[in-house]
Amino acid sequence: MQAFGYLSQDQQAQTPSELHELTLVLSLDEIYVLLRFLQDTKARFENVTPVMGISHSHLQDSWTGWSPSEPDLVIVYNEKP
Repeated sequence: MQAFGYLSQDQQAQTPSELHELTLVLSLDEIYVLLRFLQDTKARFENVTPVMGISHSHLQDSWTGWSPSEPDLVIVYNEKP
């Protein structure tokens, strides 16, 4: 799996950037949201036939409190069958 994010100044272009290091400053509620997102993404990839490099999941799609001022995290399936 690979994690991607968008640079703040590149939100309009939405060019994903591969994250080599990630620092998260989160409340306990936000940690729960992130864990749930990762668990749901894992389950989704296990229950379908994901396409390497194409199948992906956006945090913003599962976070009901998400707004455009919040960060997005994209998980891309990158496992060879």
